[in-house]
Amino acid sequence: MSQDTSYIFDVTDADFQQQVIEASFNQPVLVDFWAEWCAPCKVLMPMLQQIAESYQGALLLAKVNCDVEQQVVGMFGIRSLPTVVLFKDGQPVDGFAGAQPESAVRAMLEPHVQMPPPAADDPFELAQAQFSEGQYAQAEATLKALLSEDNSQVGALISTPVAWPNAVSWPRRAPFSTRSRAMSTRLSSPAPRRNSPF
Repeated sequence: MSQDTSYIFDVTDADFQQQVIEASFNQPVLVDFWAEWCAPCKVLMPMLQQIAESYQGALLLAKVNCDVEQQVVGMFGIRSLPTVVLFKDGQPVDGFAGAQPESAVRAMLEPHVQMPPPAADDPFELAQAQFSEGQYAQAEATLKALLSEDNSQVGALISTPVAWPNAVSWPRRAPFSTRSRAMSTRLSSPAPRRNSPF
């Protein structure tokens, strides 16, 4: 039952303090107490891994093999498997025993872990969507970030100056009728005479 990544990993008695307790001061750590012989554990683990992956590193998933890591199991008084405990700021803050549906696990995590925003496949498309929704500042920031990474993005280069007329208060020009009156007044007035040989 191992699919370790930088935020999904096995924990031992020796490194539990560092990998779980200390790490939980930076981000929440979900600890899954499991055993090889436990059938519900084998069902729950892939779901927990999928949930951890959906948090894109905002949540760590630590796996404790209860048959091997007896000291940690005794320290927390684990009596039934699977048992899942959420650690935050060095303390257990929530958890459950037994297999749970994904919705229940996510509901337990929601008050403690913020789900990251979905990653946009194309930042230019994201900026266009933001602009069409009237989120001008966010669209501008997205385009600026895109251009800072790759200024060969023609669409972003074109959109940046053009996209903001509705978002920015531009100085208003006088209406055409006012401008035309001012111009006709200037044209109908005689030009000042100059001393000219012609």
